[in-house]
Amino acid sequence: MTNKQLFSACLLLVFLVFTGTVSHSALAQEPGVKVTGTVTESGTGLPLELVAVSVSSTGISSATDEQGAFAINVPDLQAEIILNLPGYHLRSIYLNGRDHVEVSLVSVRFGSMDRSYNTPLGPKVMKDAAYPVYSAAQTDLALSKSTSFDQALQGRGPGLFVTEKSGMPGQRTFMNLRGFSSLFANTEPLVFIDGMIYDYSFAQNSLMEGFALNPFDVVDIDDISDLSVQKDGISYLGAAGSHGVIYINTEQKAEVGTVIKFGAYGGITLVPENQSLLNASQFRDYFENVLLGQGYNTGQIDAMYPWLHGNASSLDYYKYNNSTDWQEELYKPAAVSKFHFFLKGGDD
Repeated sequence: MTNKQLFSACLLLVFLVFTGTVSHSALAQEPGVKVTGTVTESGTGLPLELVAVSVSSTGISSATDEQGAFAINVPDLQAEIILNLPGYHLRSIYLNGRDHVEVSLVSVRFGSMDRSYNTPLGPKVMKDAAYPVYSAAQTDLALSKSTSFDQALQGRGPGLFVTEKSGMPGQRTFMNLRGFSSLFANTEPLVFIDGMIYDYSFAQNSLMEGFALNPFDVVDIDDISDLSVQKDGISYLGAAGSHGVIYINTEQKAEVGTVIKFGAYGGITLVPENQSLLNASQFRDYFENVLLGQGYNTGQIDAMYPWLHGNASSLDYYKYNNSTDWQEELYKPAAVSKFHFFLKGGDD
């Protein structure tokens, strides 16, 4: 090999090494544009530390420091960033050409248009909803002492009618969201619990006359993290969702550390005021006068109602010849109490 050829080979080797070094350095750099910002608490203006900041399209994440400041690389200045801190409403912000943003987060104790709600297709943001939605967080239901969540929804969701079948504790309710648009089919909304359809129509009838089992007792109201009532815009469910959807979420992942929660309350139920009713003798006299007024004579009345004049061998004699005060038998003062023990948080 001549000196000229040796010199050319050395130049080529140096060029390849330099090119590889430059390429490696270029690949090592994070792509995109650097965006900075600060995160504060709405109302107080105090900086929020350890707020998780992520880019929705790439998954790149960062966190705020003690001053609430953060820096993150985005693909371009039209990207969407998501800010999340337990105890505050999740916020999604489009940069719209900005390389510096100042964001405030609202505590979950207060209402916010940035509040997210759960649907069968995943979480959505309230401000992006194109149909009527009512969302309730755990804090909205915390002061309710109802035995089930359906009773707690009474008077809350717009357009939602909740009718209790009786005042007996544990009774089921009838819910209606979009009116009585069917004569024979079920007109109650479709219920999801943690993403699964819950069929509660099995409790329409009961073996005990005057009592209907409440199928929603499977979910304790203190175990609900949030729920949403969706009236329209759920055509993907077909006829099953034609009367609206109630989505219940019991997953509570806000706390990283393990939290043990215990709650209890008690009370006293009093006897309602008794109604003034007829006793057995007064009822028989009243009933006989009604029959006489309709044109029946005594013989016809005895043939139709042999128990009316004291025929002890008649089938219904015991029903109409005893003056049991059922109000006195049924209503008594009673003590009510509830104890709730819940363990949440921690890792897998």
